[in-house]
Amino acid sequence: MHVPRSTILRRTHDRGLALEHAGETEKALALYEAAMSHDPLAEDLYRGAIRCHLAAGRAADALRVYRRCREQLSIVLGVSPSAATSKLVAGISSG
Repeated sequence: MHVPRSTILRRTHDRGLALEHAGETEKALALYEAAMSHDPLAEDLYRGAIRCHLAAGRAADALRVYRRCREQLSIVLGVSPSAATSKLVAGISSG
């Protein structure tokens, strides 16, 4: 049985959110990172990884993930990250 990409992405995202809410941010991060290697254009996964890094106090890692997201979206689709994604890291560089 073929499962549509959108279904897999939604389930992965939902599982990651559940792990985040349970305080299992490292497990959620591992899930997001693994999924991003299969779908490097899924912005929801990048947001999840950014949230996990921020929750762990790793702002520099969160910024690296954001930059990777921005590069992928720009190179492949010619677009910028959404406002929701940009908002997650907006306050980092300014302190």
